[in-house]
Amino acid sequence: MKKMQVTDLAPEERQVIEHFYGNQVHSLRSFSPKQLIYMRDITDDEREFFSQQDSNKLTGSLLQMLYKIKGKLVPLRFNRALNVLSQHDEALRMNFCDVGKRILAVVFQERMEMPEIVYRNLEKIKGAQLDDTLKSLMEADMRRDFDPKSGPIMRFSVYHTGEDEYAVVVTGIQAMLYNFDVRKIFCEVLDLPYVPKPNAVSGLRSRMSDMAQPVTAYWKKILIDLPPQMQLPYMEKSVHVHRQEAYLAYVPHNIFAQLREKAKSNKIMLMSILQTAWGLLLEQVNHCNDAAYCLVVPRYMGKDSENSAQSIVPMRLAIKGNPMIQTIVTKAFQQFVISQPYASLGREGFAQIIGQQDNFFDHFLNFHDFFLEGASYSAVPAEPMGRLVVQNSWDTRDIKLGIGFRHEENQLVMTFSYDNTLYSPTSIEKLFNHYVLILQQMLADWSDNYSIFMERLEKHTASTEQAKKEKKKDTRGELQNYLFKLDLLQECENGVVQLFVENSQMNVYFEGDSLPEDLLKSHLIFLVEGKAARSMENSDGWYNALDIQKENCWLNELVFLEDNKARVSVEVLTEQAKFLLISKASVQAVLKRHPSFALNMLKYTSRQLAKYQRLWVQS
Repeated sequence: MKKMQVTDLAPEERQVIEHFYGNQVHSLRSFSPKQLIYMRDITDDEREFFSQQDSNKLTGSLLQMLYKIKGKLVPLRFNRALNVLSQHDEALRMNFCDVGKRILAVVFQERMEMPEIVYRNLEKIKGAQLDDTLKSLMEADMRRDFDPKSGPIMRFSVYHTGEDEYAVVVTGIQAMLYNFDVRKIFCEVLDLPYVPKPNAVSGLRSRMSDMAQPVTAYWKKILIDLPPQMQLPYMEKSVHVHRQEAYLAYVPHNIFAQLREKAKSNKIMLMSILQTAWGLLLEQVNHCNDAAYCLVVPRYMGKDSENSAQSIVPMRLAIKGNPMIQTIVTKAFQQFVISQPYASLGREGFAQIIGQQDNFFDHFLNFHDFFLEGASYSAVPAEPMGRLVVQNSWDTRDIKLGIGFRHEENQLVMTFSYDNTLYSPTSIEKLFNHYVLILQQMLADWSDNYSIFMERLEKHTASTEQAKKEKKKDTRGELQNYLFKLDLLQECENGVVQLFVENSQMNVYFEGDSLPEDLLKSHLIFLVEGKAARSMENSDGWYNALDIQKENCWLNELVFLEDNKARVSVEVLTEQAKFLLISKASVQAVLKRHPSFALNMLKYTSRQLAKYQRLWVQS
């Protein structure tokens, strides 16, 4: 690709570049710390991983890889290796900017902000427990997004899992990782010669000219006379700055047990029930009996994650006559089994067949991880250059909603990835509850006809909505209730508690999530529901377990220390946890005006000191 300078760009493109990165023409009077060496058009392979709705919504698909490394990995050497390579490898100094009619790769002279690296000690966790811990940590990391146009577009998590054994999780924008082999970093850290390996990154791009005629003919037949585009339920437009957010939910154990029984432990049949429930939800909301939606599945079923390219499979749930629910599910099963071998088209291919400019399929049900057998980290041997154990992708470009399904031994996990300008955590929770309600009704009416099922579903939905309205809690009252439970405020007069109501908020995090470091510095954080693990950084860069905290505890007691050298991280252990946040500034203001609160805080701190002194003596 031709390398360009800012003077080679059209005036409107140059204006966009200078808006984000400052002046790029050298002069004595102006200089930008974000100095660009050059710009170039992105390649076809890079374009595969991006959307380009408008200049404010450039989004890219994410890729995550878990490596198992054998050797001696020291945090300081890892940091140094990343710094050294960033000076020599342009991929580490690259960002992507939408300048209007095209996307440019921009390469900086120097990376001002290095990628985030987390070091944590997990040596005491072994076997299946280690596999589960890594899985939840990786999922939490995948739920955090990147801004392609500014800042690092990859991050690292390094876990010490045994003697000379390390798990390294690399998460980043797929277009960038397409150009960079992270094994270069491992070789630099361990003083090993770097041997290039074939690029393993793959996506969903396909070109019409490459398609076999039978594939095109099949999908034209399936997608002919499509129903009107389905309207997604519970959308509520907001004025937030666009970003993808995620919500984690668990299908109740009793319902999942019944689903497995109906599916007779056949994963494709289980998926058929789950995707049929979504189709029925769309039909109920849109008052129709023909719905179209898309599934994402592995191209090669049952293969390990290292070679798990994705395929898109459009589905039609057309209800003709008055069949039994079991029959509807069986037909969905048969439709998928027939369609899956033809699943070699990407989004662009289906758009050409449908002949619509706008995205007809604006949401996806992702069963990619649902089918993958995957490799167990604890069972895979470590390698000096890094053994790739798992590779995950997260593609939510140009869609309003993505619902990922993951099947574990005794639970079904659903991850909702949504556009925050269209959905909120509250509306996603409503959508999940509605979906679970349909699963329940399907199980109850498994041998009944469609008309009976829909009639009962409408009644059940109406009664459930009425019950929710009656039980709806006042947010202010809920905050006040939690504040009164805190040990820190137990002996304070009522007026002090009221002062905090206006400056408090409730946040929900999910298993594996770590609370942002800036939040731990700017707020007093209390755990009101669930469990959380605290880890503290020692002098060599590794985070080691500190303790496990339960409800109604203060998690960051050192928040008022300006010169605090102890860095503490907080990670959620339960399916979800609820945290009460009070701004540090508001607490400082109350401390000056209410000595009783200051005395209460002193007593609380003294009790904590006494507890740790006892633990120190006992150890």
